[in-house]
Amino acid sequence: MTSENTPKQRLSARHLQVVRTARYFTLGPDPGEVDQLWIALHGYAMLAERFLRQLEPLGERRASLIVAPEALSRFYLETARDGRHSQAIGATWLTREDREADLADTLRYLDRLHAELAGSLRSGATVGILGFSQGAAMAARWVAGGATLPDQLVLWGVDPPADAMPGVAERMQGREVTLIAGDQDPLAPSGGIEAQARALAQKGVRARAERFDGGHALDPGALRRLAGAGPAP
Repeated sequence: MTSENTPKQRLSARHLQVVRTARYFTLGPDPGEVDQLWIALHGYAMLAERFLRQLEPLGERRASLIVAPEALSRFYLETARDGRHSQAIGATWLTREDREADLADTLRYLDRLHAELAGSLRSGATVGILGFSQGAAMAARWVAGGATLPDQLVLWGVDPPADAMPGVAERMQGREVTLIAGDQDPLAPSGGIEAQARALAQKGVRARAERFDGGHALDPGALRRLAGAGPAP
């Protein structure tokens, strides 16, 4: 038995901001030599370096710097029953657990990265944000809730999160938003990105939807069109 004078035990969640070291990869010339900066957010269970290699067509025929930040939470993709981990590692931007705190940390991280890069850009350079799959959802939330305002936003391979789109519509008025997906992409079924593009256009955003022949993947031809280096579909 416990004494009436024994303090009652309470379990509570608390938070402490700490310093983290974030990793990002770059492809292209130094920031002071570029006409266009792209910040590209990878999908769930991906790593930034491999993702960036798939974006090479985005930098063709133009002085472009492509930067791929890596999500702050990495994990082993497979774990055997004996507890041994596979060699494959991925990263994730958010989970359901403690979501708001993780989102705030990520927004601070991405805003600081943009500020560091933008400070070195030459006059007249444009800034684009591209997100693929889970990275597209994070890109939408970044534009809606962060300090960074790009000239162009590309959301690829996902029906954008409904909670972020009002903020995207408000902040991207008069700017470009492109929603892209394969015509066989199960995560962006037919009609979804088209409806989102129409809704954004009604709010004054220069929005359009584009489909390509394929599934849940990046498409070199669509990347070249984004970069202005290829014909429209």
